[in-house]
Parts: sequence; structure tokens; C-alpha cells
Amino acid sequence: MSSIKSISAAIAIAFLSISACKESYASEEKKQNKNPQTFSEYLGEKISRDFIGTVVDEDKNPLENVMITIGNKTTTTDSIGGFTIKATHVYVNFAIVETIKEGYKKNATSIVPKNEIEEVNLVLEHKGTPCLFWFCEHNHSLPN
Repeated sequence: MSSIKSISAAIAIAFLSISACKESYASEEKKQNKNPQTFSEYLGEKISRDFIGTVVDEDKNPLENVMITIGNKTTTTDSIGGFTIKATHVYVNFAIVETIKEGYKKNATSIVPKNEIEEVNLVLEHKGTPCLFWFCEHNHSLPN
């Protein structure tokens, strides 16, 4: 009779141990599923945001007619370098602000939108003197 009780107790302990392991594994699996699995999950969900800002050159002069692209919308700056883009689609954790103007280096800046209306202030650099070598466009210079 005592051997039946011992066997029953051993079975009960084994059953409880297996159940506890399954529950621990299931909760660990749920925690892991909250971690991003793909690049798009790192970016977060798509949201609609408004952006305002200014674009100036290195001397802090406002730049007119700079093409600004954020998300799915494009606009140009006004005579005082200002721009507004409303209700563009960006990600919760990531937005790219692209700028293009003749005579200036193309620029792309990434930001994390924090507010319903995000303020962006950009400085564009003049393109350097044309050069025949690949390193001129990559901001490398020759030693003296």
C-alpha cells in the first residue's frame, strides 16, 4: 500500500513539474513575441503627422524653392525658407526628411516623430567645386 502512495506522489510531482514548465515556456514565448521580428516592426505602425520647418544655408540665409519630401508628401520652401506638410504618413519610430535644391548637396535626415505637429529645421551645404575624382563627392581631401 505504501508503494502505491509513493508511486502516486511521484506521478503527482512529475505532473506538477511538467505543468509548471509548460506555463513558464508559454509565458516566455509571449514575451518573445513582443520583440520586433522584422524591420518594419522596428519602425512601428504608420501614423499621420503634420510637419513645419525652415531650411537655411551654412550662413543661415533662408533657402527658397527647396523640395522637401516627408513620408508620402512633397512641398517646396517659401521665400523665407519655411515649409508645411500636413497629414503625411510616417512611422511611429521613424520618418525621413529629404531635401533637394540645385547647387546644394542632397540631404536626408531621419527623425522620430514625437508630437502631432513636428518642427524640423534644416541646414543645406553648398556643393563643392566640381571634381574629376570620386573622393571629391565623398568629402575626402588630399593631404598637402
